[in-house]
Amino acid sequence: MLDIAETRTSVAVLLSWVLFVVTLVPGGFLGYLLRRNGVWIGVGLWVVSLLLPFPTAELAAISHRGFTGLATGTILGYLGLIWRQRQASE
Repeated sequence: MLDIAETRTSVAVLLSWVLFVVTLVPGGFLGYLLRRNGVWIGVGLWVVSLLLPFPTAELAAISHRGFTGLATGTILGYLGLIWRQRQASE
């Protein structure tokens, strides 16, 4: 019985990291295209993910890490936009 619980937890951790990496790309586009509004949207979704109730800890970890990837991507996309604008102005 303990083996099943450990396997379920390890699969949830693996899936949550995959979701984190996958959501970085759309988050980056969101931050790049929408500028500061995209950052606010990404961070707002991340805060909402902290407040949502989930039936299991595994589902909560997967959801939260996905929203964290999206928020991180929006911030990185916005920073990329700022960097590009500075390069263009020089």
